[in-house]
Amino acid sequence: MAERVHHRRPAWAARRPPHQAAGSGAGTGPLRRGAGGADACGGGPSHLGQDPSFWLLSFGAASGSILGYGLIFWLPSFFNRSFGLAVDQVGLFYGSIVLVGGALGTWLGGVLGDRIGPSRPGGYALIPAVCFLVTAPMLALGLFAPNLPLAWVLFTIGQMLALAWLGPVITAIQHIVVPAMRATASASFLFINNLIGIAFGIYFFGWFSDAMKAAHGWIRSNIRSCTGSVSTCSPLSSTCSPHGV
Repeated sequence: MAERVHHRRPAWAARRPPHQAAGSGAGTGPLRRGAGGADACGGGPSHLGQDPSFWLLSFGAASGSILGYGLIFWLPSFFNRSFGLAVDQVGLFYGSIVLVGGALGTWLGGVLGDRIGPSRPGGYALIPAVCFLVTAPMLALGLFAPNLPLAWVLFTIGQMLALAWLGPVITAIQHIVVPAMRATASASFLFINNLIGIAFGIYFFGWFSDAMKAAHGWIRSNIRSCTGSVSTCSPLSSTCSPHGV
């Protein structure tokens, strides 16, 4: 019984720094080991692999990174082919989108997470889910924008919403594990996120662009020449690909 009590993690431990939550016994340090090598504050590496929340958050964020990394490699060529921007112009145009949208999105996700998460832990996952739902139509409208200023606004909003997951999801990862496992959880999360996002995202966008170009490339040019309104193009954005996609 004493051993079970020793291994049980107090309810307040998640709200205190690891060095305080683990106890202050002389010579014990921030982490103590119990029988079988288990952490005194609860859970071991095997606990992380058995937690469905960790896997769902990791693969959900990785799905968003497929979009993020894929667009980083694909959009410069899209701006060159569809809007006629030179290489140096593409760098300034898309760089400003990433800078402004990325900064605002990271800040927005953090603010929303701090406001909603403490009283509703599920909000850490709900915030990026809602943002991703709005990201899709913003990027679709940007692809069919009739001019560069409107395209910049739409892509910047899409970039902002696509990166709003960073703060809430990383915070959620920290909350679902004990303090002694936070470094391992963060490293595992980033490994999954980057491996899927980079290894799959850039190749998926390239393959999809090549596959859809011949079949649907003419649709975008017709839409842009016949309409000056993005709202008119939006119903087609879910089924058509732009020229050069």
